Amino acid sequence: MKKLSLLFVSIFLLAGLAACGKKGSSPGKGAAETKAAAAATTAAAEKELGIRPGLTLSINLKSLKASPMFAMFQDKLDEQLGKAECAKKIVDTVESMVLMGDPESFAGQKDKGGADEAKKTNENIYMVLHGADAKAVIACMKESKNELKDGKLNGADAMTFEKDGQAGYVWAGSEKSVVMVSGKYAEKITPGTGALGKGEIKPFAGDKSIAFTVGEIDQVKEASGFVDFSKGLMADVSVTLKDESTAKMAETQFDAAKKQADQIPIPGVGDIIKSVKFARNGATVAVQLSLSADQVKQLMGLAKGGLGGMM
Repeated sequence: MKKLSLLFVSIFLLAGLAACGKKGSSPGKGAAETKAAAAATTAAAEKELGIRPGLTLSINLKSLKASPMFAMFQDKLDEQLGKAECAKKIVDTVESMVLMGDPESFAGQKDKGGADEAKKTNENIYMVLHGADAKAVIACMKESKNELKDGKLNGADAMTFEKDGQAGYVWAGSEKSVVMVSGKYAEKITPGTGALGKGEIKPFAGDKSIAFTVGEIDQVKEASGFVDFSKGLMADVSVTLKDESTAKMAETQFDAAKKQADQIPIPGVGDIIKSVKFARNGATVAVQLSLSADQVKQLMGLAKGGLGGMM
């Protein structure tokens, strides 16, 4: 999950580091609506898991495929489905993806060496792909991924694999859904049973590209919002920090960055920074960002150039 993990972290960095716009502006209702929809999805999963997922992420692949940002997801899909010819056809038909798990897993914090290495066997991850013919997906994965073997999960048929010393399971849920699970979540899910086992956990991104909610991690108490790439880049993110003083410090840093925006020698970047809206209410900060397709291309070019070595 490492490439997707890096993408998730990058979204936070983009929303956070760029957020140096209009102090005191009201956050959009988009983040609040996303939080409510994600909470309902998370609660449905918690009923079956007995554990509340720390991260719930919904990806609208239809939206992403029309964006240059889709290249960031292509490797991830290739990793899961393989690179056989059949996999390319499946990618064309997959409409959405829902992921749940531990925030640390997706942020890469369980990939460290030493004592943290043992935590790899406890990475709780649930993923469901919607839209593609489930039987065709499983057949393609068998063809292109030699590590997949026929097996059982809680007495029901599933394909099994092992990665980093941890067992994972894949199976066809409903007619148009494919499910993957690992870690302690696997102990609670039976293929074909319940909403999780049938892959009936619904996406909640709507017409946006990515929507998410995340629980406690590092200095963050909770965060939620959406990012949309369909017409450039639009983001609406709300982050509640554990300490209000940290939020105040961020606000000070954002104001300073905004004042220095005109001094940035790269054409267009200063205007991007000044256009971002930032608001703080106690320990909660809200960020809104809207960029044109040309501005996104410019930022991607910077990331591939000087900023690329920092990522």
